[in-house]
Order: sequence, then structure tokens, then C-alpha cells
Amino acid sequence: MRNFTNSAEFDDTLPLEAGAVEVSFRVTPDRFAESLGAWLNQRGKGEGEPVQVEVSRLP
Repeated sequence: MRNFTNSAEFDDTLPLEAGAVEVSFRVTPDRFAESLGAWLNQRGKGEGEPVQVEVSRLP
């Protein structure tokens, strides 16, 4: 994901499908959610509303 975020925090992540991302164990879920939410807000993806990211494990 660093290719489009230009942030080293996303080096160990891989988008799988809409709403699903594979994240390395080197990235904590809380830090990933915070970083992705900040990036989405910066890009204006919330249509004027703050974007909040929730992270959970896939079954």
C-alpha cells in the first residue's frame, strides 16, 4: 500500500479486496487503523466527515 500512500507505515500491508487488507505482525492493529484513518481523512475520503477505521481479524 505504500505505492499510493507514500508512507512507510504501510510497507507491510497488502490490499486483498474491498474492505480487506493483509497486515504484517510488525504492524499493530491500532496503529494501522490510526494511520489508515488519518490518510483517508487527509485525502478527503469522508465527504466532510471524519473517517474512522475499525480493524478485526478475518475468521
